[in-house]
Amino acid sequence: MTSTDKVDLVRVESRVAAIPIQQYLEAHGIHCTIDADDVNGLDPALAFVQGVGVQVGADHLTRARELYKAYETGSLQEGWEDEIDTVRKDAD
Repeated sequence: MTSTDKVDLVRVESRVAAIPIQQYLEAHGIHCTIDADDVNGLDPALAFVQGVGVQVGADHLTRARELYKAYETGSLQEGWEDEIDTVRKDAD
């Protein structure tokens, strides 16, 4: 795998469930994409067969898994607000 390869971090039931995960990861500096066979959201029922994937770069998978676990359990690390502020400043 190269650093540009995308791998599924998780598959969820809908784009609506995938977007907050994507936003959380990106707020922590992990670029990710949503992989859904739902005609770009126009026909959400199509995604029910395979689900909707949240994909990250293969080289960021370990960190993304840690962040996803924190997201799912609600066990955010102390100082996460500072991390988000840093990401926002970098984006400006």
